[in-house]
Amino acid sequence: MLSIITPAYNEVLNLPILRERLATVLGGLSVEWEWIIIDDGSRDGTYALICQWAATDRRIRGARLSRNYGSHSALTCGMGLARGEGIVSLAADLQDPPEIICELYELWRIGAKVVWAVPQRDHTGLHTIFYSLLRRGDGLADHPLSGSGFVLIDRAVAEVLNAAEERNSNLFARIRLAGFSQDSVSYRKAKRNHGRSGWTQRKKLKLALDSLTGFDHALVRSMTYLGFLVAAVGFSMAIYVVALFFTGQPPTGWASIMTAILLLGGVQMIFLGVLGEYAWRTLDETRDRPLFVVEAATDVEETDDKLCPRCL
Repeated sequence: MLSIITPAYNEVLNLPILRERLATVLGGLSVEWEWIIIDDGSRDGTYALICQWAATDRRIRGARLSRNYGSHSALTCGMGLARGEGIVSLAADLQDPPEIICELYELWRIGAKVVWAVPQRDHTGLHTIFYSLLRRGDGLADHPLSGSGFVLIDRAVAEVLNAAEERNSNLFARIRLAGFSQDSVSYRKAKRNHGRSGWTQRKKLKLALDSLTGFDHALVRSMTYLGFLVAAVGFSMAIYVVALFFTGQPPTGWASIMTAILLLGGVQMIFLGVLGEYAWRTLDETRDRPLFVVEAATDVEETDDKLCPRCL
């Protein structure tokens, strides 16, 4: 079985078109499939439409989150509900053509555990800078500079992701970090069909911060490095002040004051950096907030074993 997971936020106009295209694509693959649509706290009739479809087509399933948690949380919810041996992440806005699923499926069939659909982009702009920084993290050196949210993963990869719930993280970086054999295909993104994207600048900034702090200590460690630099400058000035005493030219007041400020400031920044290292690790180990809350689902009776207590 192939499971297609689609996070949807106010996508009532795009979903019918996506359904028609998906049915054509998956029908051509001659494979059993299911389409799981996660309503990420929509304010239009998205969930009502999902329920209507689920009542007449058992291949379509859905759940509604109690508020807008974001696409990564919605995808994580979908992976917990998926029954397929292969799981595809597909956006609802039709910018990622569902026809590419055929290429992802063929590469998966011949052995790849993760197959990325990588959009063709010029490697310029802020997104390239972001992914260049993200690639500094352990195990992320091969992450595409174009980024990708359109991917097919094997059940084995999904089980790794489901076994370790992470909040304030980047799901796609975790897929790359999981390892396994990975392949990719390229495609051109289309324009959004209807409505406005819920992927706001604020959410992009949060994802960037979550990614940079979740996969690399660079921000915390830079405090320590800067502390050493300031302390080194202060130490150099201390040597200069002592040398002036030996030459018979006592330093003016500002030199000794600046020396003390730089030395103390540098030592304090080093200590803050060290404390930050411990605080970061402690926070990473102890956070236990729910990643998402499912308000309703189309087939709760059939999937009670798939809905863990934190989802209800």
